[in-house]
Amino acid sequence: LTERLNTCNCYSDKVLGIGDLKEIILKRGEEAYQGLPEKCVEYCCKDIRPFRSIEGGGFVELAQQLINVGATYGSVAAQDVLPDPTTVSKRCRELATEKRKKLVEQLNDVLTEVNSIGMTTDIWTEDYHKLSYMTITCHFVTRTFKMISTVLTTAAFPLEEAKTGENMRREIIRLLTEYGLDMSLLNKVVLVTDQGSNIISALRPYRRLDCQDHLYNTVMRHALDPTQLAQDAPTVAETLQATKALAKYVKKTGMAALLSKTVIQMADTRFSTVYLTLNSVKSVYQELREKLNDRAEGWRIDAISPDVLDFLVEFLQPFYDAHRELEGDQYPTINLVFLWFERLKRHCNRKTTDSPYQAIIRERHLSWILRKVEIQELQKIATFLWPKYSQLRMLSSSERDNLHLEVRRQLKDLHNIEEAAEGPAPKKAAVDFE
Repeated sequence: LTERLNTCNCYSDKVLGIGDLKEIILKRGEEAYQGLPEKCVEYCCKDIRPFRSIEGGGFVELAQQLINVGATYGSVAAQDVLPDPTTVSKRCRELATEKRKKLVEQLNDVLTEVNSIGMTTDIWTEDYHKLSYMTITCHFVTRTFKMISTVLTTAAFPLEEAKTGENMRREIIRLLTEYGLDMSLLNKVVLVTDQGSNIISALRPYRRLDCQDHLYNTVMRHALDPTQLAQDAPTVAETLQATKALAKYVKKTGMAALLSKTVIQMADTRFSTVYLTLNSVKSVYQELREKLNDRAEGWRIDAISPDVLDFLVEFLQPFYDAHRELEGDQYPTINLVFLWFERLKRHCNRKTTDSPYQAIIRERHLSWILRKVEIQELQKIATFLWPKYSQLRMLSSSERDNLHLEVRRQLKDLHNIEEAAEGPAPKKAAVDFE
């Protein structure tokens, strides 16, 4: 700014100093800025967009590009700058194709050089048209040790085909082939899925691991089954049912607006929300009791035992923490699997201070963990490669020795592969001091 102003010493036929010009420019900038909040309000209200949309990365980049156009060409009409929606749609498809092509090239390079990548896949159904879609996501580490997690494709599953293992395998291979992935390298891919019998059957020829989030969700679903709990621990079953009903009532009646904190509803399929619902009710328990007593509806909270509520929140928090950490996609999680398995097992061990219902809850969760969660050798190796836990104290000495043997075997195989790729070794001198 100073460089530009040094070349100019007049404004509106009046000789001005650098300070005067700066003051004028800043004043005009301030006037222009004052109108921005109003325009943001109009944008959010007219287009029915959330207020936080103005801080979204895409919106900020678009705004910056428009500012750059104005700085280059001066004041122009926005309608003359913004492209037609059809142009945007066409360009979106072109960019998707370009980015996917670059991604597949990168994946082929990584598979050739680094020897392995991870993929996650699942089928989901949208509610409106009840159409099923298959999504494939890639996870890998670059040569510069940057972790990449990105969706490769989301495609509609053929309507005429049943979701059998054979059909799902055919669709996965078709999608990967269509996007140019070298299928001869598919044996280097480790796929992570849920425990659906069809997807297990589909990926039987390949390396597959169970999704730990799904496993612990299954553990909680069985351990907190209301029918079984009603027999084994009726006070727990009653508290869970009453808490779920109360959270639904709070939302339905608008009572949530009268509370200092939000009460979260319990989802039917995602059991990590059981902790969220219980914890949210616990945080406003006294407020809820007062509000319900004022309405002569105290019976709605009477069935929630405060001591049971406190225990369930404390007991379920590690399961919720495991869900949160194991579902991360910006950092490696395979090295965390074995650690969480051991931690949750110990957490579920019976304590001498447990009451009968507390001991039952711990035993039920421990039983289902041992039945459903199976730690694979690859997950143990990942923990061993983490320097902080390389001593593997959670294993017995024989288990540790066997794992060390497996690591040595894999290193030897990797060394042989590298030697084969480099060709025959050069002849050595008669005396090889190195």
